Amino acid sequence: MNMKNPTILKVSIGIPAYNEEANIGHLLNALLQQKEENFTLKEIIVVSDGSTDKTAEIARSFTDPCICLIVNKSRKGQASTQNMIFTIAKSNAVVLLEADTIPRDINYLARLIEPIIADDKIGLVQGNLTPLPARTSLGSVLKAQTDIYHSVSIKNQEVSTWVTSGRGGRVFARHVYKKLRWPNAVPEDSYALLWCRSHGIPTIFQKSAVCNFCCPETFSDLLKARAKIMNGRKSLEKYFEMNNIEKIYNRPRHLRMRMFAEFILQYPFYAI
Repeated sequence: MNMKNPTILKVSIGIPAYNEEANIGHLLNALLQQKEENFTLKEIIVVSDGSTDKTAEIARSFTDPCICLIVNKSRKGQASTQNMIFTIAKSNAVVLLEADTIPRDINYLARLIEPIIADDKIGLVQGNLTPLPARTSLGSVLKAQTDIYHSVSIKNQEVSTWVTSGRGGRVFARHVYKKLRWPNAVPEDSYALLWCRSHGIPTIFQKSAVCNFCCPETFSDLLKARAKIMNGRKSLEKYFEMNNIEKIYNRPRHLRMRMFAEFILQYPFYAI
């Protein structure tokens, strides 16, 4: 840890984890290798949320004193778990990461928090994301689709400012995480962005801070993901204006046509 400058940004990392024995060790190793050039890593809070596998056991096996493990005996859900992390954290900023993601390089955290260091009015920084190589044919199609979608989206300023996903990782400044609390049954990533916007708090999409993640690999997983998106979108109508919700979930028609055309050109077999 960099302790030479007492005013350097102190950062907490929060990881909600449910049955993530295949991933949690890889993520913790990657986080402990991050370069702390513009921040000090104060703590990594891992919450095993009712896990029935070895998630807690693997997290407990790490001897680094900055790792704090909390075990929920029963599953409380991601929103409740993240609220718990925000309540516990005492740093200048909190980074939330999903347990099945992994930073692409050792400068991920430094890049993610750069905007908050540069401007103390920034309340939320959204990280970028890219899918890992797929293991199934359907996974390969979805990876190709995601690659096209994000390559087109992030080049458009109007669209990129409304990109939101827990898979890219996010950092919340202290003046946000001390006030923001998620209600149950909402898509927590979209809710957080809309909450900041509704309170006039500036947010940033940080293209250079990239997390890797796995696309759905089976048709069943794809259907579950689609249903979660649709149900979550509906739940947001209770809290925010419809025109702002649409900016997250709907892309301009000309961009959708471009995405479709590029998908056909680059992946004609997948398009069929």
